[in-house]
Amino acid sequence: IELQPGEKFHGPEILLQILPSRDIESGTADLHRYALKHLVPPVKEYPVIYNTWLDKMGALDVKRLQRQLEAAVAVGCEAFVIDAGWYVMLGDWREKEDAAFFGKMADFSAEVRAAGLRFGIWFEPESLSADAPAIKEHPEFFQCTALQADGKPGSRYRFRCENPDACQYYYDFLAKAIRKYHIGYIKFDMNHFLGYDDSGAELRGFATGWHQVMRRIQQDFPDVILENCSSGAMRTDLQTLRFFDTHFVSDNAEPWEVLRISQGMLLRFPPGRILRW
Repeated sequence: IELQPGEKFHGPEILLQILPSRDIESGTADLHRYALKHLVPPVKEYPVIYNTWLDKMGALDVKRLQRQLEAAVAVGCEAFVIDAGWYVMLGDWREKEDAAFFGKMADFSAEVRAAGLRFGIWFEPESLSADAPAIKEHPEFFQCTALQADGKPGSRYRFRCENPDACQYYYDFLAKAIRKYHIGYIKFDMNHFLGYDDSGAELRGFATGWHQVMRRIQQDFPDVILENCSSGAMRTDLQTLRFFDTHFVSDNAEPWEVLRISQGMLLRFPPGRILRW
């Protein structure tokens, strides 16, 4: 890592945990107490959510969604979350004009809020398709994370969060969406590899910038519930407890598998920060 004059380097925190009876479960309660005291943000009143994914995945139809909204209200849901399928492509977060809401998702958001529920939305903001307009407009803001066999850029990119201008761009598009759609709930996903860091800093700059963006979102939009959708499995660790109100651990809905996955997750995370459908 090359440091500039006067620049400081802070290494990551490392937690050493004692297992009183040597089995892994014996340290769980102490880890939960540590996390609750030092890592997690204050508990918010967490809504009962309805999420569109397990209906028809990314196929969104407004009339069908309106029927789901009626059902969600009837059973006592408090947030209605639109999952993947409403946008043009990863990294191009404009609405589809020829499908889903046909450019009128703000109208559906108003319906959700008029029914007394929070309006929620799904993002995978750090993974961009190679054809996303932002990459052509600001190539300095992004890094390819999927090189082809010949070394040429592949189909996936991420933000260079070590670049303050890239972080500002990242923050601006999230803030704009929150205001435009009156979002009360964001489901962040992380399905793609971040790639290798060509600076040699092992993603230190990326992580530092990403933390700053998330802190700004927390500070500027304190009423928005932030979920880490860790079913993509690329970001679930103690550090994420600082930035998300809850963590969703798997798209798997098979009861026994959900139980097994949840038991494993409880070894690391306090139960009040784990979300299940």
